[in-house]
Amino acid sequence: MGTAGSNQDDGSLVYVSADPSQAEQFAQKIEAVTGMTVLTRSTVTGGLEALATRPDLACIVSDYDLPDIDGIAFLQAVRVQFPDFPFILFTSEGNERVASKAITARVTEYLIKEHFQDHWSELGTLIAQSIGTHHTQRSITDPEARAKVILEAALDPMVIVQNETFRYA
Repeated sequence: MGTAGSNQDDGSLVYVSADPSQAEQFAQKIEAVTGMTVLTRSTVTGGLEALATRPDLACIVSDYDLPDIDGIAFLQAVRVQFPDFPFILFTSEGNERVASKAITARVTEYLIKEHFQDHWSELGTLIAQSIGTHHTQRSITDPEARAKVILEAALDPMVIVQNETFRYA
């Protein structure tokens, strides 16, 4: 479907929250501390649409309480298409049941809003770390990226020919 996170210089994230004033505050604060563009969406449908259409999207931050489905179901929908895409559940639903479900669904981070109320730079750092970890893991597991690193580091000249075309020289 989409190519979320395919751009090397990812510069945006989407925040999904049913509360418009909270979404506006989040966008202002996180843009100020990270320099990233923050898109806000009020529904899971809007979040999934951004994921499918924005190749510069680097991360999803979502509330748990959403109008169409909950944040865990949203996470599961994202994992079907993008198994390792950074997804941060940023919620006031700080209970063991929700946390356990989020961990089982492979959430990148599970953060309680109240802990970050006046700590926007810490939240921005966690978002940046999640994105950085994703990029590192992707570059390690991508065979073409690994081959390129090896070839660039090689002291002797090397050539790879694939389908009668020079790929690297």
